[in-house]
Amino acid sequence: MKSPVRILITGASGMLGRSILRHFKETTDYQCLGTGLSRASSAYDPANNNTDELVKLDLLHETAIQHIMTKFQPDLVIHCAAERRPDKAAQNPARTK
Repeated sequence: MKSPVRILITGASGMLGRSILRHFKETTDYQCLGTGLSRASSAYDPANNNTDELVKLDLLHETAIQHIMTKFQPDLVIHCAAERRPDKAAQNPARTK
């Protein structure tokens, strides 16, 4: 039996990411892991394979990204994370790079 394609979706707590996550979870051909920062509940734990909940991931922390990439081993990454408040991005442009 063919193993499902593993997809990591960043920003899955936002409107775009949530829609993409829902779309891919509707089929058994994909195993998805959705990440978010402000509305995510827990860290990724490969021992219990908590892919049914949003996993907390700060994309500014390289170590956290490496952990998820190593443990989940996605075949595909769909990057939907963004700062939704333009005034915050304007106040700190270095964080937008």
